[in-house]
Amino acid sequence: MRASADPAAVRALEALERLEREHDEAEAHHAAVDTLVRRWLDDDGLSSEDTDALREHLAHLSALYERHIELEDKEVFPAVARALDRGQIAEIGREMAARRQLHTPIDALLAPAHSPPASS
Repeated sequence: MRASADPAAVRALEALERLEREHDEAEAHHAAVDTLVRRWLDDDGLSSEDTDALREHLAHLSALYERHIELEDKEVFPAVARALDRGQIAEIGREMAARRQLHTPIDALLAPAHSPPASS
């Protein structure tokens, strides 16, 4: 895809690069939240400055994930669906599940939905 001059491929790659940057940004906010929450638990409370910082990091994460999910849903996933076959998508899903230590087989998620039996 990187060698493609197709405008859709270029947009998809730009979107992927943005998502990667957002992952890095989210990691920094998550680390700060973890530190603040540990302090909260250890000290049985937070200073007003730490409380403000925690709220700010959580607000950033909320806004970041909202944009991130919208970009995935509207640009990245449709581009991937056009560019890759089911097997390739399933392999990417397995890799993502392994990174996140998920145990739901991706193949089950990709299986065609079954219609409920018709009632008489």
